[in-house]
Amino acid sequence: EQGDRKLPIMIIEDNPAFRKVLLSYLGKYNFSISFACDGLEALEQLERVKPLVLVSDLIMPNMTGHELVKKIRHMSEPFNTIPVIILSSDDSVDTQLELIEYGVDVFLSKTADPRLLLSHLKRLTKKIDFEKKIQRAA
Repeated sequence: EQGDRKLPIMIIEDNPAFRKVLLSYLGKYNFSISFACDGLEALEQLERVKPLVLVSDLIMPNMTGHELVKKIRHMSEPFNTIPVIILSSDDSVDTQLELIEYGVDVFLSKTADPRLLLSHLKRLTKKIDFEKKIQRAA
C-alpha cells in the first residue's frame, strides 16, 4: 500500500452527526481526513488540502454536491480529475444518472454499508498512486 503516509481525503457534509459517524469509521484506516460543511468551503480548502478523493453529500446549503462537482470538473488539472464519491439519501436513478453525467465516480446511498465506502476509497487511492508511479517512470 502507501506505507505509513496517511492518504488525504476530504469529506463534504453539512450534518455534524453524520460527519462524526464517517470520522469514527474511516478514522481507523490510513486516511488523513479534512472536513468541509458545504461545496464553497470545500473549494476554498482544495488547494491547501490536496485530497486524493472527495466524499460529498448531495444536498447542502450554499453549494450543493451537484454544483461542487460541476465546478471541480471545470477547474484546471489536477483538480478537475479528483475522484468524487457522492453519499446521499436521494438515491433515485435520475439523480444517479445526472451525477454520472457530471463526472461523479461513485454514488452511494447514505444507508449503504460503510464497508462499500471504504472499499471505493481504497480502490480509488490505489489507482491514483499507480498513475503517479507510471507518470514518474515515463
